[in-house]
Amino acid sequence: MCEQRREDEMKLKQWWSRSLRILAMSGAVLCIVALTMEDAAAVRLGGGRSIGRQSSGISQQRQAMPPPSSAPQAAPSPAPASAPSPGNRWLGPLAGLAAGLGLAALFSHFGMGGEFSNFILLALMIMAGLFVVSFLLRKLAGNPAPRRLGYQAEYHTSYLGQETVAGPAPQATEGYRPPNPLTEQHPVAASALSIPAGFDKESFVHSAKVVFLRLQAAFDAGNQDDLREFTSPEMFAELKLQLQERGSTPQKTDVVTINADLLTVETQNNDQLASVRFSGLLREETEASATPIDEVWNFARPSGASGGWVLAGIQQLN
Repeated sequence: MCEQRREDEMKLKQWWSRSLRILAMSGAVLCIVALTMEDAAAVRLGGGRSIGRQSSGISQQRQAMPPPSSAPQAAPSPAPASAPSPGNRWLGPLAGLAAGLGLAALFSHFGMGGEFSNFILLALMIMAGLFVVSFLLRKLAGNPAPRRLGYQAEYHTSYLGQETVAGPAPQATEGYRPPNPLTEQHPVAASALSIPAGFDKESFVHSAKVVFLRLQAAFDAGNQDDLREFTSPEMFAELKLQLQERGSTPQKTDVVTINADLLTVETQNNDQLASVRFSGLLREETEASATPIDEVWNFARPSGASGGWVLAGIQQLN
């Protein structure tokens, strides 16, 4: 009877030890899988690249411009301490998990297995579970709700360029305003960029800024209905692909300052193309510092049409 009882206890201990080992190894595998899931980079609408339709007038003027003369360079400021990369951030827990598994095997080899080894494996299993749960919570947390500015609800693309402004157009927000390589450095070459007589430039620029803010908010929220309404089919396809690449990664673009200038209005393939240069400061990650933006948005509509402007392309100046 005693021998049978001891045999049953031994089998129970062996089963419990094997179960703990399996659970611990499963937790280790989950940790490794979680570490290999790289976070998608948070980027603004367009990703800082030239996409969609490009203005031939701006491209030709930029090609004709000679390189700017070299100027004395200021002393470089100390580089800020780089934030730890996602991989380095998890090297500590992963190394601890691997070390724990090695110690458990070492203790078992020197006769300290049994209860002590089971205790080590149980602790490792709990740590692995907490690690995976915290990783998933971090991935899911902070998904921003759709943000809409108060004056955007009734806005439609057919109004772009047709607004009647009772008072003077709102002044551009004070802040970062980089030099315009198309107008400030080479005023003679830039004179070829023209705007038709009678074109309501101030109203168009004001409306373009509204569309800029609304599209940034729609892209952050993944609102494909808004993106489709304010963009051409080709541009919407590009942005939809970017949303798919971003996946469930939260995105929140903070527009710190934004300035807009209408550069040119040209005819291209039976369409009218209006190019607006946006410059300012954007913060693409919550804890990151604001970075400068300097790019041209090309709005298009059929020639002879009134209103109905949509974003057809984004063109980088640098």
